[in-house]
Amino acid sequence: FIKIFIKERLGQIILIVAVVYSALTLGPVVGTTQKNIFGADKKINSYKASLIKKIPADASVAASYDMLSSISGREHVYGFNYFFIGTEQFGKKEYSLPPVTQYLLMNLSDFVTYEIQYRDNPLYKNTFSSGSARVRQRIERDGFVATDILDDAVLFSKNKDEKIKLHEVLKSTPKDMNSQGSSDIGDSLNLLGLKIGEIQNQTFPLELFWKTKQDIHGNYFIKIFFIDENKKRIHEKIYSMGSGMYPTSEWGKNTIIQTNYWPYIPEKYASIHWLDND
Repeated sequence: FIKIFIKERLGQIILIVAVVYSALTLGPVVGTTQKNIFGADKKINSYKASLIKKIPADASVAASYDMLSSISGREHVYGFNYFFIGTEQFGKKEYSLPPVTQYLLMNLSDFVTYEIQYRDNPLYKNTFSSGSARVRQRIERDGFVATDILDDAVLFSKNKDEKIKLHEVLKSTPKDMNSQGSSDIGDSLNLLGLKIGEIQNQTFPLELFWKTKQDIHGNYFIKIFFIDENKKRIHEKIYSMGSGMYPTSEWGKNTIIQTNYWPYIPEKYASIHWLDND
């Protein structure tokens, strides 16, 4: 695991720990952690609304579960979950996004939901295994790039110059990587180190660097949680490795991968003002 100490001006320590979970343990974990903890957070809701405003009213858009209702009145709207799984509901008909699709409005937490909803479902398990590759290949083929992100809310647009990288395969690790938190994750994966950026917009950029030792036969997830000075867990959330579009089951052996996150610090803990790695 990774330990990152975040200190407030008054000396209170909030601890963030990122733990890798395999899909085998995901089921019982999600019941307590993968919930809409930001439902009452005005900043998150406002940010999602701002992403929607960036999409022209007549544009074709594929959207995640929690943002579909906000754009349902538009003429060209598609369910991102059907695109991921490749079939319509109950697997009765093949589903693909129209070539004219111009925007992807994603909640990356949906990839955790897909793992639970589709992986072992007899109607979808065959198409589930190719879902991440289907999304990734369409993004690459059509020239989509991530242009805006806050926590797990991300907007993909076509043919933009500025690009946010959610994951990347590397030839070597960066020289300024902090390797103090390196550790082995089972027999298949090694955490090489991390980099942390400055807090902006109540998020802090977190870059994690991994190396596979052998093929990984399953998907892994990052769990990030805050603990106060009384060791009470005050906030927690699960994130997909490789943003869900490049899951660990596709990494291959002897590969170095960088995965990037922008964890959101809830409004009530926003007084944090500096970071100290341990």
